[in-house]
Order: sequence, then structure tokens, then C-alpha cells
Amino acid sequence: MLFALAIAACSGSTDEPLAQVLLAARPLGTSEPLDDADFEPFALPARLAPDCFVPAAEIGELRGRRLVIPLEEGEPLMRAALLEDAGRPADRVPGEARSVTLAVAGAEQVLPGDRIDVLVAAQDPRSGEPVAATLVQDVEVERRLPEPEPDRQRLALLVSPAQGERLLRAGRTGGLHVLLRHPSDRRRIDPARAALADLLTPGRCERLHRQRMESIQAEEQP
Repeated sequence: MLFALAIAACSGSTDEPLAQVLLAARPLGTSEPLDDADFEPFALPARLAPDCFVPAAEIGELRGRRLVIPLEEGEPLMRAALLEDAGRPADRVPGEARSVTLAVAGAEQVLPGDRIDVLVAAQDPRSGEPVAATLVQDVEVERRLPEPEPDRQRLALLVSPAQGERLLRAGRTGGLHVLLRHPSDRRRIDPARAALADLLTPGRCERLHRQRMESIQAEEQP
């Protein structure tokens, strides 16, 4: 159990308060409901137990729930790894937003609450060349869905109606990929609205790259 060994190596005095967290007792996937036997308690210094860890006292509340990401044996259970089951999904959608479910690539490390950009990779309808274009920026991941497709992860995103239409149209044309953002980065670069054929032209890709470089250079200047 690498996690337990790492904690033991960095723990200090044995007199400090301890907290009981849960570690996976075996490799756990996303398709089977959880049971008490799937986890074992582990004591670690309270200062090393963030609130995102599920405490051992809540093990009885895990029966029947599912994971949104798999866990290796000895890996701690975090709240973000659990599929939310409270209330209807529609109750979690803010007013005037929409929840859209997409199969995407590159989302292995994405968790609910993260903010991402979504790109489409396809063949340009005009030149026939492979290109990629940004479809939406700085959208929130509402939740992950279990049972991912091969080489794809299923995410529910909170978007505007127009963004939802754009994502669904693009998904019919090419593969969707995500870029994970830093939580403090809320910038949006070139939010131009255009037809999908325009989004995929090499000229627009070059213009996007040039604008990104100019933005980076402007920030680096004193």
C-alpha cells in the first residue's frame, strides 16, 4: 500500500491526533456497487487528512454507491470519486444552464467541479487536412458518468444552450477532446461564433495560435 507507506514516512509524533480514513482493500472499478468489504480503515495524523477524504465513520453510507473513477488497492477514497446519488440530476443544473453528456478523450484526471475547454479534432471539410479547433472554453464539469467507453470518458458539462448545440454538432463531425484548466484561469480566448466549417479551417487555427501567442507575450511584458 504505497499511500500508507508514504504517510508513515512523513508522519511526526505519535501523540498527535489521528483521523481514520478509508483505503481501497482491492482494485475497484466503476461498474459494481460498493460494499463494506471493499474498504479498510487507516489511521493517519489529522493534519494529513483533508476534508476531501471520506472518513471511516461513513463506511456504512457507501453501500450500493458507485465510483466515477477506478481505485487501486491501498488508494484513499475521496468524495469526488463517488457518483452522486442525492436528488434528481436536473436539480443540480443552475438556472439558464443546460447539462449535456459527451464522450470525450483526455479526461482521465478530470473530476466534478473542474473547469475545462473542449476541442474537436476532425478533417477539415475544405482542405481535407486534419485540424483541431476550440469549441467551448471554461465550462464546468457537473459529474462523471460510470462505465466509460473504450478510450473515451463520459462527462456531464454545464453549458449554455448555444454551447450545447455547438458541442453536439461537432461531435457528429469528429472526436471531442478536453483540456483541463487551472481553477484560477478563467480567461477566454477568441470566443468567435462561427459555423463548424469555419471553425475547422487551417486559417482559423493559425489565427487562434497567433492570438494565443500574442496574449502570452502581452502578459509577460512588465
